[in-house]
Amino acid sequence: MVLLCLMFIGACGGSTGGGMKVSRLLILIKFAQAQIYRCFYPHAVTNVRLDDHRVSDDIITRILGFFFIYLILFVGVCLLICLIEPGLASMAAAGEIEGAAETAITASVATLSNIGPGLSGIGPTETYAWLAPQTKLLLIFSMLTGRLEVYTVIVLLLPNFWKR
Repeated sequence: MVLLCLMFIGACGGSTGGGMKVSRLLILIKFAQAQIYRCFYPHAVTNVRLDDHRVSDDIITRILGFFFIYLILFVGVCLLICLIEPGLASMAAAGEIEGAAETAITASVATLSNIGPGLSGIGPTETYAWLAPQTKLLLIFSMLTGRLEVYTVIVLLLPNFWKR
């Protein structure tokens, strides 16, 4: 579980690694603390600060959006892997439901966060070679989305970007 949580977090803010990034996670935690504080003291003025700098509401909104889009992509890729991949269905039919779920979950987070190997069927001693071509294409899209950042890929997929 610790390893899976670290896979979601990914790298530090200025790194080229993927994932949620530590700085975004810190801002989300501080924002949650400020909201809880405001539940007890509704008239309090709270500021989210990172490195003695106030984080604007616009940046917090973008980080919240990124967080939810990231989670939706993770769950979507995970579910699509489970639907597409016949090898996972055979693992589940053989009673290895934990291994099938572990493979799908870690394949999704490993590619979206650009972390490297996952666990179970795509672990450090395994390869992605046994996966169906459709699953590989889905994971390639996931890797590109994680590497280029979520918002960049969404902008590239919008028709308005290509009209200009």
